[in-house]
Amino acid sequence: MKVDLKDVVLDNFAACLNLTVLPEQREFTPSTMFSLAEAKVNPALAPLAVYHEGIMVGFIMLGDTDKQVAYLSSMLIDAQYQRKGYGQAALIEVARWLAIKTNCYGMWGSIAKDNVAAAALCKRVGIHLTDQQYFEETVVYLDIKAYRTRFVV
Repeated sequence: MKVDLKDVVLDNFAACLNLTVLPEQREFTPSTMFSLAEAKVNPALAPLAVYHEGIMVGFIMLGDTDKQVAYLSSMLIDAQYQRKGYGQAALIEVARWLAIKTNCYGMWGSIAKDNVAAAALCKRVGIHLTDQQYFEETVVYLDIKAYRTRFVV
């Protein structure tokens, strides 16, 4: 499955705000409204919409893409598109995007200890769960160098 990452701009802003997760997932991810407000005041953050065949299916926010290690600040796939492979495709596209468009050699993020679905998704795409903690969440890490050899000719 192929997905595309596009900047959140005025034309897709409302659609981005309408993305939601399942009720039991709300404790694990901030709303897109919160994330977009955070990006407005923090220029190191890049909000990106996830598209499949022209339809917005999710949202990802990256930080520090100008540094050696980028930060996956937030990710969600809209409730109606979950369990269809979009999350996995989105993370692979993020790795490809970072490998091609940045000088990052890694990407880190964090997941709640009891977010079993996120942990499984991370493992499927080669994101490693570490022993480190960040605000009581498990730190995860992806080696972008490995993806760079895969995507960059």
